[in-house]
Amino acid sequence: MKFDPITIKDKTGVEILLRNAQLADAKDLISYLDKTAEETPYTLREPGEVKLSIEEEEKIIQQKNDSKTELMLVAYDGEKHVGNCTLMALGKGSKLQHRCSVAIALYKEYWRRGIGKTMMTTVIDLAKRIGYEQMELDVICENKKAIALYESLGFEKCGSIPHCLKFKDGTYADSYMMVRKL
Repeated sequence: MKFDPITIKDKTGVEILLRNAQLADAKDLISYLDKTAEETPYTLREPGEVKLSIEEEEKIIQQKNDSKTELMLVAYDGEKHVGNCTLMALGKGSKLQHRCSVAIALYKEYWRRGIGKTMMTTVIDLAKRIGYEQMELDVICENKKAIALYESLGFEKCGSIPHCLKFKDGTYADSYMMVRKL
């Protein structure tokens, strides 16, 4: 999906550019997946598990850019990648076309600066304009700050998945399913 770039100011006064992912971002996006996995246990991968090639990531970016119902929104501080927020359709069948999901992560140094909230708000507004009726996400139960953010944006817990993630040390994390009516 094509998105007209916008510039926002974070809570520290830094200008952050929000725009479509571009093919040239592929390397940054692959590094981001690995680095955010190092910075928090709340992502779906362990550090070092990201095995995407540049070409594979470019294909994902192109698919999102060509879509009328999906978006990979990236945030940049100058030339530095800050994070991304992805809007995804839950399926192509007519029974699922009213639902979408969202995923977001930022580099730790950009947490609690209002960037994530702005990105989420932007994607929620876009989902409404597309015609989605319901937005969904999963969040690890221990991730209290993310849960508070999502609740402030109108998401409600609607269930949980026990042992959603299994860590290398053999421990588990449960997740909440959260839904927001659009």
